[in-house]
Amino acid sequence: MSVEGTCPVCEAEVNLKEDVLVSEIFSCPDCHSILVVDSIYDHQVSLKEAPAIEEDWGQ
Repeated sequence: MSVEGTCPVCEAEVNLKEDVLVSEIFSCPDCHSILVVDSIYDHQVSLKEAPAIEEDWGQ
């Protein structure tokens, strides 16, 4: 079985493996945005866009 969610960027249906974990990062198969699993409930996942990685200036 798989779990389903919707890409918050392009609103495409995204199917993931059932063993997906909260905070797992992957890319949308349609728009290639980097997404993170926010929560999982009853074979539905809540997805959000992963935060942009900012450069560390050693501060």
